[in-house]
Amino acid sequence: MKPNVLMLLSICLLPLSVQADCLSSIKNDLYEKIWTACTQDKGDILFMVDSKGKHEFGTYDTPSTAAMELILKAEQGDSLHQYFLSEVLALYSMEKAVENSSNAVAIARDLKIESNIMLKKAAEGGAVPALYKSVAMFTSHTNPTADEKATAIRYAELLRDNGEAGAEKLLQKVTQKSVGNSAIAGYENALRDYKALDDTTLLKVADASRTGSLLVEVDTGVVVLTRRTAVDKNEAKSREIYYFLVRERNNAEAGYILARWLGKSDKPQALELYKLAANNGQPDAAAWLGEYYVCNDDKAKALQWLEKATQLGFKDSEYIIGEIEELGKPTSCSGNWVSN
Repeated sequence: MKPNVLMLLSICLLPLSVQADCLSSIKNDLYEKIWTACTQDKGDILFMVDSKGKHEFGTYDTPSTAAMELILKAEQGDSLHQYFLSEVLALYSMEKAVENSSNAVAIARDLKIESNIMLKKAAEGGAVPALYKSVAMFTSHTNPTADEKATAIRYAELLRDNGEAGAEKLLQKVTQKSVGNSAIAGYENALRDYKALDDTTLLKVADASRTGSLLVEVDTGVVVLTRRTAVDKNEAKSREIYYFLVRERNNAEAGYILARWLGKSDKPQALELYKLAANNGQPDAAAWLGEYYVCNDDKAKALQWLEKATQLGFKDSEYIIGEIEELGKPTSCSGNWVSN
């Protein structure tokens, strides 16, 4: 990672009064563009995000050298770098969430899950900011589980035993937090009786079973909040539900998700699922088929699918067609199983 990035990250771990002195002493152009470095609870870090949303870690599709070095350190088991990586993954998730395609939304969701997994690894490794953030996240939950509470208590006790500022007050707050499991109970009932549910609910249930993370909506009386809570991962059950949606209800989104999931492991089945999804109105599936056929030297069929993708609302069809006209094939052929 670049030394100036490490400098800022190190500053973020200092007491707040010291942070202010350190940051005010930095005068070069790079740091003058910093919007903010840390929040008060020492949990979240916005990595050198300026007023235009720029930072030093590139994008999900083109991560910077700093990001690659950070990933390497995290994979080697360094808990502090695992924490920093969890924040970068959260930034990538926000980046993808604003893109206008269902594929980007799915990637954003998966990145957020990966961010939470990395945060947990960092906390289990003893990284102080990860412990703070994990406890803070628990205290903000409106309906946490008993297991989540036990973990938060353990983290708060670690902070207290290490003499970290405010840890005793955090521990009291966690201890007083009530828990519940109504959302998990409802999810488990849904798994048993899924055939009676509507398509929207079924997609959420299948996603939770695939990822081990359930999206829960909580009505506070003022606004409806959403959060994720851990559930048992069951990929076999998830596939069963997705296939039910495809075979019994011709659900386009389920077909597209299954096609992406199967990927290279079962190309013929994945290809049929992409077609089913596209023929039932899934724009990303139609665009994928357009790329698939042009990458396999069937330009006429490719243009038919790309035209359909445009009709369904896919906004990048003209860009892909432009690449075809200029280069013969889109650049995606070099890194995707659409190229056989």
